[in-house]
Amino acid sequence: MTKSSRAMLEQLIAGNRDAEAMAELAQSRMRSKRQLLREALVGDLGDHQKYMLTSHLRLIDQRDAEIESLNLQ
Repeated sequence: MTKSSRAMLEQLIAGNRDAEAMAELAQSRMRSKRQLLREALVGDLGDHQKYMLTSHLRLIDQRDAEIESLNLQ
């Protein structure tokens, strides 16, 4: 997961609804796709969707930690 996408997801979970500001979090190659990001980041997330996003990010973090541990072996 890229830093840009992680930052945008965290903003969505926090309740940010400013698609323009979130699109500006794009870095590197994603910067050229800011208009598409603005369109994609419009909408409402309910509590369940926020919970699911949080859960998925936690799982990604766990897997990343496991991969890092394996790389140290």
